[in-house]
Amino acid sequence: MSTIIWFHDSGATDSERVGGKGLNLARLSAAGFRVPPGFTVSTQAYTSFAVSVQSEIDEILDKIDFADPEAVEAGTSRIRARIHAADLPAGLASELESAYATLGADTFVAVRSSGTAEDLADASFAGLHDTYLSIRGIDEVIAAVKRCWASMWNARATAYRNDKGIAHSEARIAVVVQAMVESEVAGVLFTGNPLTAATDEFVINASWGLGEAVVGGQVNPDEFTVDERDLTVISRQLGSKERKFVRDHSKHSGAVEETVNFVDRERFCLEDGQVRDLARLGQRVLAYYDGIPQDIEWAYAAGTFYLLQSRPITGVDFSWDADVDQWQWLEFDRETTWTRAWADSNWTGAKTPMFYSLRAYSMTRGEEFTNRRRGLEDAAQKPYLRYYQAEVYYNCDLDREVVTGTTPKAFRPLLPDLNFIPPAWQQDVLNADFNIVQWLQLQARIAFLGGQHAPHNCQVKCREYIASSSWHPSNLPVLTELSDEELKGYIHRFNEAEATYCEDVWFLFLQHARDALCLLPILLQKWYAGDPLIAHDLLAGTTRPSRTLIDNAALWRLAERIRTTPVLRNAFDEHEGPAFFEHLAQLPEGKEFLASYSKFLEDSGFRGHADRDLIFPRRIEDPWIDYRNFQTLLSVDDPVDPEVREEAVNARREAAISTVVAALREQPFGTLKADAFKALVAYIHDFIVLRDDQRWSLDRLTLSTKLVLGELARRARERGLLAGEDDHFFLTKDEFYEVLDQRASMPLVHAKITARRHNWERNENKVANLPLFMRHGRAVDVGVEEVLVGDGPLQGIPTSRGTVTGRARVVRTQKEIGIVRSGEILVCNSTDPGWTPVFVVVGGVVTETGGMLSHASCLSREYGLPAVQIASAMQRIPDGATITVHGDTGQVVIHDADVSAAADSRPLTGEPALALEGVS
Repeated sequence: MSTIIWFHDSGATDSERVGGKGLNLARLSAAGFRVPPGFTVSTQAYTSFAVSVQSEIDEILDKIDFADPEAVEAGTSRIRARIHAADLPAGLASELESAYATLGADTFVAVRSSGTAEDLADASFAGLHDTYLSIRGIDEVIAAVKRCWASMWNARATAYRNDKGIAHSEARIAVVVQAMVESEVAGVLFTGNPLTAATDEFVINASWGLGEAVVGGQVNPDEFTVDERDLTVISRQLGSKERKFVRDHSKHSGAVEETVNFVDRERFCLEDGQVRDLARLGQRVLAYYDGIPQDIEWAYAAGTFYLLQSRPITGVDFSWDADVDQWQWLEFDRETTWTRAWADSNWTGAKTPMFYSLRAYSMTRGEEFTNRRRGLEDAAQKPYLRYYQAEVYYNCDLDREVVTGTTPKAFRPLLPDLNFIPPAWQQDVLNADFNIVQWLQLQARIAFLGGQHAPHNCQVKCREYIASSSWHPSNLPVLTELSDEELKGYIHRFNEAEATYCEDVWFLFLQHARDALCLLPILLQKWYAGDPLIAHDLLAGTTRPSRTLIDNAALWRLAERIRTTPVLRNAFDEHEGPAFFEHLAQLPEGKEFLASYSKFLEDSGFRGHADRDLIFPRRIEDPWIDYRNFQTLLSVDDPVDPEVREEAVNARREAAISTVVAALREQPFGTLKADAFKALVAYIHDFIVLRDDQRWSLDRLTLSTKLVLGELARRARERGLLAGEDDHFFLTKDEFYEVLDQRASMPLVHAKITARRHNWERNENKVANLPLFMRHGRAVDVGVEEVLVGDGPLQGIPTSRGTVTGRARVVRTQKEIGIVRSGEILVCNSTDPGWTPVFVVVGGVVTETGGMLSHASCLSREYGLPAVQIASAMQRIPDGATITVHGDTGQVVIHDADVSAAADSRPLTGEPALALEGVS
């Protein structure tokens, strides 16, 4: 078997023989890329050469103390010297001379190490072995080959193998000998931004002369950032380029460093057209490598770009977030400022690409439609949302246009949207012109263009959607009997139904309810001189039970049956999770309980999930959900029927309404004022219940969607396309369909799933530190004040009145709610309907996000619990500490930080902001 393997030989793609660099060059050459010709001196050549020196190498290695850098350097230096001094076997020398002659007499070549462990993401040896440029003559080539072999034994490479547990005896090295391009310009092209991990951007580093100066970091190159989609040069940064490496024409071979003249230092070494040509080459290489971002070495000479090397970019957590937004039909502006503050309030929890690609599509339809009806054509052409590392970011520029173009000045300080606008912009937004006459004209436009979008009609339409049963999972056919295309058809119909819903009722959330909630405190300020905090009491409770309250009352009654029935209570204490429900089937009392519980599942089995995303299990899918709910409800020693508590809260609200109405009737035009006030409060309360109930309705639709997707995912696993049961959630709908249709690049699919799952888990476990505001894929300074941790009360936003002192219980996920005990104060990021049972037992609530109409705030007011919103509360309040929550002022006082009362175990497996988004 020959020890010389040309790039076009059949064995050129055997990585064990040619190493990582030789393999990539052979593949690129075979694929038709312009790669300078060359060959690889195989690993067998090194093995045959090393026979004469291996015993000495082993002896030296045995004596090296790898904890001592000086000892490592001294030992490896002796190994290298021995390799330099040894002769090549005669046959190998002859083969090498013949191969070099084939390239051309006295051809300048690059001699590069190609290690078998090179370019692996988990053990990257790239850069640890040597490269020699502009080598000419067979004697120089042989010397360079031996120096490459010896570089396998430099101190860095040897220590690296030792640290990574790679046996020295298994490490072999090949050497690439390649015709040398005397480049005018050279450098590196990254087909993915290594700084921001954006896969829709290419980054080019370029400098004069040979590329080794750029690769080795010996020069400050020009840098170009290119939009991968249309090859627009997004940005260019002039490098200093003080020196360059060029072929040494004064000697037989080698390269020499020269100073770059002033004119060339002050100009870019590539014109924009050349940048686009190079980026186009990058697109081809990227496609060849299945979309995996590449680190490409290139050279430019005589009007042509040459490809010198390509390997996967390592050390960067690419997750292909740009691909998650491929469904968008509105054009992104790279200067847009984005914020996660909106999602912190309105779309909590980690987001999978699958759910985002469905839900964000629907919401964008609603936003675009609403803004066009408002007459905001510029705003209607702006994307509403974007995906970034399992989080949803909201368009601040769009929000600024909406606030200044639809809201009277008096309303603006009360808007939730103000929290979604960078602090540095807020004063300009508050001062922008828009008066009450313009607001009335806007209302007339809405009514004229579509009467169904008037305030009352929007509510009627919302009730129709809630009452519809067409979305219920029970209406699905037998999914296993449907074809792939029929299943996709169901997904399409569900997604279009949700999008149409958003178009039909978005005005209720984005305009009418928003304005009503702003108008209430303004009327109170102008007309009512009594209790300044009475607005909290006016919003307390509900005028009719919402679906969440109905579900909660049903769960409470089931828990009381367990508490008051000894057989059931014993079964609950002795059997955990699914085993409890299974055991009940063996007991007469248990069968009766299961009959009632089954009816509850028929009504609300599609709920109970931790957050909105499809990936979270519903109670009908996971018995642990309600077992933990019962665990929490049974922890109360003296239980109070939640309906009794609701009656007390509702009585407080009605008393507050009566107090204000009585005061208004004493004023001029008192009857008109009182009637207007009552109508406004009634409208707001009707909206609050509708907002909760529409979520209940949408939960039916999303479970139906999840079940259909689940059947498609089962088929994908059965066909060997996907492995994990939840892999499909980490692809968008369109990406998943490409997998099913076998049109996808599977290496890229698996890379996306792995990377996106990692981001999702970091976000879900609250360890991701994502920027609050972002531009160009990076955090941007827009005047956000740092949250200070120190002595004194913590100041936040009051969301429900009252004062309570108790033990703080920090709960990071819904799975932990079973640790909460009666009277404790819940401290969490946010809550969702799946958290509802815990509100029956806690004494107060502290959340990190939300606002006056968040789930936690509404439930707190409905149950009469003091509640406050405080940024970074879970980090600032120790679990188990005794705290006092002041729901009137928004303060939390930490009396002690004694964490001995922390949970010792986890379960087994200004003015208030108003959160108003429609699909929640």
